[in-house]
Amino acid sequence: MKKSFVLTFMGGARKAAEAIGISQPAIAQWAETLPDSAVGRIARVRRDVLLAWWAHESHENKTKRELGSATELY
Repeated sequence: MKKSFVLTFMGGARKAAEAIGISQPAIAQWAETLPDSAVGRIARVRRDVLLAWWAHESHENKTKRELGSATELY
């Protein structure tokens, strides 16, 4: 899961921190790719974020597969 996705989906670092139950400085320390511990905390508190991420990734992967097969034709 990506930090930028979580912050956009949840409405920013302040709202994300409040919802997850951690401080804004803790969120500022996250790498762009979230550690499993952060993903687990988010999933326990805001399952909708996890489901939205899965939908986003599924769409991204489908698009990449479609583009890959289209370029193989040429």
